[in-house]
Amino acid sequence: MKAMNFEKGQKYEFKVLASHRVGTTLYYTIEANGMEHSVKAYEFQKRQAPTTISCICKGVNEYGKPAFMQDIASLISQLYKVGDVADFRIKTQPGGTRDFYEVTDENDFCFRLVGYGNEKYYNRQMVRCRITYINMVRVEMEPATGCKVVYIPFYDVEKLLSLDPDNNADHDLIRHLLKLPIFLTARKRYNDGNPLWVIKVLKTVYENLDSLLMANNKELKVALLKSYYNILKNLLENSDYLNQAAENESAQYQNELGIWLQKTRNYLDAIEMMEQGTADAFVMQAFSNLHTSGYIINPVERMQKVICIFALSHCREMRRYVEEIFEVVREQHENTRFLRVFSKSLVKMLVTFIKRLVNHSRNRFTSDDKERIELIIRCLALRLLLSSNEAAPDPDYKLYQAMLYRYAASLISDPERVQSLTYKAFEALFDSFSRSLGFEWNNIFDVTELCDILADSTPALSSAEPETFIFARNNVKIKMRGHQLSLEPEKHEHELQNVVPDDIFTSTKVQVKLDCKLPEPAPELNPLEAMQYLWNEIYRVLFNKEPEEASGLLHAKRMPKPGDEVFVRIVGKSAVSPYEYVCRIEDDEYWGSGVINPTKQIVSYNVHVTPDCFVDPTTGKSFLLKATVERIDPNGNINFSMRKGIANFNRETLDLDAKNLVVVSRVDQHQYLCITRGGVTMFIPRKDNTPILRLNDFLVADIIAIVGEGNVQGEIVGRAYETFDRTEAFRNLISDYAEGRVYEGSDIEPKDEDAGKAAPTPMPADYVRELVWVIERKGMMQSSLPIIYSYMALAHIMARVLGDSKLEAYFKRRLEMLMMMDNFNSKGAFDQNALSELQRDSHDLTELFPELRESIMRLRILNCFDDKESAGFLWDELNHGKDDKTRRMAGMVLAHNLLADKENEAFRENLRSNLYSLLKIQHS
Repeated sequence: MKAMNFEKGQKYEFKVLASHRVGTTLYYTIEANGMEHSVKAYEFQKRQAPTTISCICKGVNEYGKPAFMQDIASLISQLYKVGDVADFRIKTQPGGTRDFYEVTDENDFCFRLVGYGNEKYYNRQMVRCRITYINMVRVEMEPATGCKVVYIPFYDVEKLLSLDPDNNADHDLIRHLLKLPIFLTARKRYNDGNPLWVIKVLKTVYENLDSLLMANNKELKVALLKSYYNILKNLLENSDYLNQAAENESAQYQNELGIWLQKTRNYLDAIEMMEQGTADAFVMQAFSNLHTSGYIINPVERMQKVICIFALSHCREMRRYVEEIFEVVREQHENTRFLRVFSKSLVKMLVTFIKRLVNHSRNRFTSDDKERIELIIRCLALRLLLSSNEAAPDPDYKLYQAMLYRYAASLISDPERVQSLTYKAFEALFDSFSRSLGFEWNNIFDVTELCDILADSTPALSSAEPETFIFARNNVKIKMRGHQLSLEPEKHEHELQNVVPDDIFTSTKVQVKLDCKLPEPAPELNPLEAMQYLWNEIYRVLFNKEPEEASGLLHAKRMPKPGDEVFVRIVGKSAVSPYEYVCRIEDDEYWGSGVINPTKQIVSYNVHVTPDCFVDPTTGKSFLLKATVERIDPNGNINFSMRKGIANFNRETLDLDAKNLVVVSRVDQHQYLCITRGGVTMFIPRKDNTPILRLNDFLVADIIAIVGEGNVQGEIVGRAYETFDRTEAFRNLISDYAEGRVYEGSDIEPKDEDAGKAAPTPMPADYVRELVWVIERKGMMQSSLPIIYSYMALAHIMARVLGDSKLEAYFKRRLEMLMMMDNFNSKGAFDQNALSELQRDSHDLTELFPELRESIMRLRILNCFDDKESAGFLWDELNHGKDDKTRRMAGMVLAHNLLADKENEAFRENLRSNLYSLLKIQHS
């Protein structure tokens, strides 16, 4: 059979040969030119599979292989007709140039809800609608009247709490807990009057249940669990919350609430078993069975209860259970069935234990905590090994990989290997490594060997495209992508620019982007004081900037709003969608970047667009094109459209008397859509006497009217004897529309350009916290006090963004101590009063952060040079101190002071030099 030539945008019929699933997605198998292709099926087709499907050719690659998708227009015609009433879910709100709600059905087909009057709907709300208009894939509808209304009633906080009539947990306490940052989205929905805030708050509790139950107060944990269980149960069985909801909506939420209810029931059962004294035997029996056979009956149900008992246990019992996990894995790690069935459950328990240990010590350990650090390293290594072969995404994998390298660095003494591990910890957070770990199952039982392997091995690099991660809190946004870390105000109207000198974070590639100028430091300041001034100003602008400071803007340009007209240039294809191009605003008044889809937002026909379509062939420079801001997403990415501008341009410039060579691009029931040689879209109404035309026919047509906002209406004049290429027609349109305007600046794009990239992924707070500790460790490895200060100042700002006041205070103390060390450089001693005040004011912090206590102690020791009265203090610290480095320093200063005769002056000088080098202090 002769091979068929498939053309992008055209429709073809295929027989369904078979079906298969990838995850939860169903695909149909079709055949084209002897090759099988997979085409996504839709929800309604899962109930009744078709024998044939209509497909649109999405494109043909350079080898002639086509790609297909089902023809949405034909599917819509099967599902709906004008006048039908059905339930749809609100997807997006009206805004900008869009005066309609976007709604979706179960197949994720997107339609328009118009004619809603003064009604207010919320995202994800189900609305019963009547379809009023269908044209191909454009479907419009209005709220249905005269039939049963679907809705979910709004429950206020009091109504929700009334579902816990036993008042198990104090309701005032619950109200207080609802103010936690994790409930921010739920609170926003509540304040907006969105009834789905209830679902969101209950889901948030479910997702954070394990963390919320890490509190030490057992009575409080039990009370909260019982209150949560009662609310879930009564919401399902004894309330009208879902009674009037749409059928699909109530089914979905009833199923979700049932899952959350079962997990809570498991926790309550675990508590009952612990009260009866049978919980420990239940867990140990499960581990015993796994030791023996690698299997237990009803594995899912039993392991869920084991996990709940584990999470509620004291740290001592957890430690015993974790040792059992190690022994089970030692015996069963070659049993692939065991790993497939039980890995996820074991990972959950290991993660719970790791969090308990880390939370207990707030991530900070001294050298005397070696045993605990070794245990954390073993748990981290096993957690990674159990997940290393999982095909499913594991967003926390890189977090625990970074923690493993960082904790390993605390047990290594060689500076070069510490530096290697710290570098790897930082790279792991940026997703630089694959899941090939470099160590095996047996290595986790010898921590010294494991740390050596981690320090000396070279991890395999990840081939995945870097993701963009965002963490926004306290009006500051932290962004990570590739090897770049940036901080900037969460909301800003004006263009931002990096204010941190490039030579500070040479390997880390950190930027702080602000929209205002920073005052210059006074010339008499030394390098550390100048660095302190810079970071104090950055802190002030990020967190305390006053509105009147707008006069110091770096750039007067502002971010446009939907509906604004701007000039843009096309800078390249989008990395996310093959149909979109990245645009950068080049305008005297506005700044920003975004994307445009040429076949939807420039023209209304299928055409193969290439980057050179947007370049002036005579000068090689990019065209400057007028575009309208169509919408702006929450991340600041702009969608542009040129349809309005091109329509106005056509109305003003088209010659109505000229004959036009056109090609038929689409055949509709009532009209032919054509393309002129100049790239203009023309519609020709189909009348009784209109000749029958086929797709890709060429003809000559006259323009008889320009209607509406620039729609070109034509009529057939005669047959054509020449042709043209669609891409060339599109190129002609762009060239005409530019009217000779080209971009005169540099075409080199910033490396951190985000336009056209995938939507950023929210960064969990734990991820940011680990990044803070790695940044601190990188700072400790630097040789210059001003550079060390910059790392600590960056960590201080990120602690403020996190909203962790204790962590922020910790880094504030570290910064104060660095300034004291700089003062020591010039005076040879610390201010004893300031040192005593620092120690007194830091008492609570040193309980949380033992390393801070040791740092202050080292400053006290340094202040004891040639002070004979301090011998008792130094002797006591030498013999009873908690940190090896601090004890060593005490011994060096004590020896220095005891060898006071002239014969030992060279030795004393050597001791001083070594001590100063140890603390990175200038020795003069």
